[in-house]
Order: sequence, then structure tokens, then C-alpha cells
Amino acid sequence: MSVWEVARKNIPRGCRKQYIPCLNEESKQIYDLYIAAYNVDPFSEETIQLGEDLTTLLADDRSERWKELITSVDMTHNSKKAWATIKRLNSEKNVQTRVAAVTPNQVANQLLQNGKPANKEKGHKKRLKGEME
Repeated sequence: MSVWEVARKNIPRGCRKQYIPCLNEESKQIYDLYIAAYNVDPFSEETIQLGEDLTTLLADDRSERWKELITSVDMTHNSKKAWATIKRLNSEKNVQTRVAAVTPNQVANQLLQNGKPANKEKGHKKRLKGEME
């Protein structure tokens, strides 16, 4: 039982099931009010208004967070972060990686075949070089 409690406290926020991005103290209070109102009557005017207020507040916070991210990206100092941001903006789907035509076993086999020759007599390199041409 204590393992679960420690795990719950130490799991990063993005991995939690109940995680809501940009949920600050003000929006947390509205969220709690919304949950309580929803449990009483999900279709009342108060519940609908609380839901709209919560959605608007979260959207504004996300928009501010996004603007902050865009303005903080600097191509001159950290281009890796800038390109990662641009890649997130891209609407194309990820390109599927190509499968290599040569397997690692084939590479290892060729390396063994091309290994050092056992015969190290004088002029052997010249003879091998002549055979290669």
C-alpha cells in the first residue's frame, strides 16, 4: 500500500491520469466547483457556465504558455530547441523510417570474410592490391 502512495507522489505530472495542463490555483478551484455541480445536476445553467469558464481559463493559460515558448526560442543560441519547436508546428505526419536492406548479420559476415589474411609474407600486400584492381 505504501508503495502506491510513494509512486503517486513521485510520478511526473505528465504521466498521471488526472493531469490537466495549465491548471493553476484559480482554475483548480473552478474545476472543483464544476465537479461538485456536475455531480448534483450535469445539465444545470450553473454547471454549464462553470464548464465554459474553466475551458476559457485553461485556453487562455495555454495560449500564454505557447506565446511565452515562441518568444523565448532563439535561433542564434539554441537552434536545436528552435527546430524542435518548428517540428512540433509541422502538421505532417512522421515519416516512417526505412528498413535497411542489409542486416547486421550480413555486415558481420562480410567483415569476417574481409578479415586480415593469415599469410604475412613480404609483397603480399602488393599482390592483394593487384588482385583488387
